[in-house]
Amino acid sequence: MRKLVSHPAAMASAEALLCGEEEDLLSRAQTSKRRVQFVGGRLAGKAAVVLCRVAVGEAVLRLEEIEIGRAETGAPQVRCVGYRPAVSISHSLQWAVALSAPVPCGIDVEDELSRVRASDDYFDRLELGHTVRDFGARCAWTAKEAVAKIGGRGLDHNPHSIRMVPADGPSSNTCRVLAGAGASGPVAFAVAFSS
Repeated sequence: MRKLVSHPAAMASAEALLCGEEEDLLSRAQTSKRRVQFVGGRLAGKAAVVLCRVAVGEAVLRLEEIEIGRAETGAPQVRCVGYRPAVSISHSLQWAVALSAPVPCGIDVEDELSRVRASDDYFDRLELGHTVRDFGARCAWTAKEAVAKIGGRGLDHNPHSIRMVPADGPSSNTCRVLAGAGASGPVAFAVAFSS
């Protein structure tokens, strides 16, 4: 994304790939930093959608043929001809990432400038005692945020709505993340970390 910031022509070319609601959402961006994050995220999202479509045997679309608007919940929503996979988008000051899949998916990225820290503002006592200690606040936060995005809403300003617990088994880079309540209790996700 740094190249978009320092090269106006690159930013203009990237913006030309946006369409429909994307252009409207971009026009609401208040700062150049936010504009770059939005464009970087949408381009990453479109590329992920193209790859997902190819993986399931659908036709390749050009990036400008894919629109990523917003659902009522605020989650990104793919609009294009034919098959429309799910997409999740995240960006930090330096990175834009996206994940697209045939089923709801979630991704999050935090860079070293992230404000997330090991505190009870973000994590409960149990999480601070194991997950944050074992993986660090940024890794733990990205897991919570990614799982929250699978539900289509993110954390809704409530980081405590998702809990992380130690994983069963010997893996030192895995934890379980509990989200919401299904018919038989909380839904659990296994999360693996990579640095």
